[in-house]
Amino acid sequence: MYARGGCPSCVEGLKKLLNDDYKVFEDLPFYIVYTGSSLEVTDIKNYKKLEKLKFLKDSLGVVKSITINENKFKSLDPRLTVVKGDTIILDTTYNWKDIQSKLIPTMMNNLGF
Repeated sequence: MYARGGCPSCVEGLKKLLNDDYKVFEDLPFYIVYTGSSLEVTDIKNYKKLEKLKFLKDSLGVVKSITINENKFKSLDPRLTVVKGDTIILDTTYNWKDIQSKLIPTMMNNLGF
């Protein structure tokens, strides 16, 4: 997830969902990368349960910079990358209208639900 630069309500909604339903994800091979400047990622402290997940806070914004430089997507909306073995099998972003209808089901399907 990108702290800034994409759909603000998308990121907030995902943080809330993952925080509220962390029990579903805590034992799964599911990693969250939250990326932005050190000032941008400070809001994550409001979501205490996210820290119980495999959560990586990229306060240097490395992932965000790589995403901008690779110029693969038009926005910094929430991104889902699914890796099996050493192969990326899915890498896409989701805008505000696709969070509930596509991102969550795709995430759950790839986690075996």
